[in-house]
Amino acid sequence: MTKAAINIIIVGLVIFVIGFFGCCGAYKENYCMVLTFAALLILVLVLEIAVAVLAYILRHQINHLVLDDLTLATFYYNDTKHSGVTIAWDKAQEEFHCCGAVNQTDWLHNPLLNKTESVPESCCVHRNTSSCGVGLANKNSTAIYSQGCVVKLIDWAQSNINTIGACAAGFGFIQIVGVVIACCLAKAIRREYEVV
Repeated sequence: MTKAAINIIIVGLVIFVIGFFGCCGAYKENYCMVLTFAALLILVLVLEIAVAVLAYILRHQINHLVLDDLTLATFYYNDTKHSGVTIAWDKAQEEFHCCGAVNQTDWLHNPLLNKTESVPESCCVHRNTSSCGVGLANKNSTAIYSQGCVVKLIDWAQSNINTIGACAAGFGFIQIVGVVIACCLAKAIRREYEVV
């Protein structure tokens, strides 16, 4: 299993636990569970802010980490055990019109492609020709995209930074509303039990 898959599973479990406290606390009208839900939402919000600040401070190191991860991922292209990597590379290269992490020579390190010094067909400008990427991994050719995907990915992130920031702020606002509603519900539950 890759690190990304493990991280997604962990995030899913955390979301499940938070949702469990919120739903069960509201359904059972349990004061402690509703407050636990609010506290967990606050914790997640603080962690998201911390990650955003760290990402901004360490943005130059993140570029190198992305480059290292994408370069490593070229080794797993066409590997039957890592079919998701192949799909992700093909999609990225088609969408961003790029080839390899830095350039097309990254594909020389792939044991499944380097026998013929080939690049994946998703690197080809015109994919309608058969075997368009064969023998082009070590050549500058107009038949394949010349720029690497890391540069294209960074350019895309920088050009969409306002949209990414707006989405993050929207999610943060929703979480704050969730905390306020949970606190109001907890207060109402406590008041109801004090009256009884």
